[in-house]
Amino acid sequence: MESGTMESDDSQKLKVQEYVEGIHKEKDLQKISELLAPDFVGHSGEPEHNAEQLMKNLGGMYKNLADPHTTIEEVISQGETVVYRWVLTGTYEGPNRVGRATGQRESHSGVTILHITDGKVREMWNYVHVPPAKGAKFSVNISFTRN
Repeated sequence: MESGTMESDDSQKLKVQEYVEGIHKEKDLQKISELLAPDFVGHSGEPEHNAEQLMKNLGGMYKNLADPHTTIEEVISQGETVVYRWVLTGTYEGPNRVGRATGQRESHSGVTILHITDGKVREMWNYVHVPPAKGAKFSVNISFTRN
């Protein structure tokens, strides 16, 4: 990966906060797209996806998930790499990640890895843990995107 201007770890952590707030608090696709580098690549899911595909996926999530709230549990930053652990809670009024519309509040946890260059998110890996549905004997770990 080519290197751009190196930002401080605190600056990177603030960029993560801005990104997460744009995604889940403000539901602001324009703000999110401004935080992404022109050559953004999401490595979660197959195939890899670009910023336009990420915006499409987030738009679908906003349509199905009412009142989303994300809590950042931990942020680790070193150079261009930022890793954060999070919990997303919201009410699924449309299909959730595993295809069910429950109408009830659900929580998912995950870990996101970002590479941030020159203040822009250049690469992302997103790993999500979906707890088991009532009566299920197992849980599901999935990537952020669906094709």
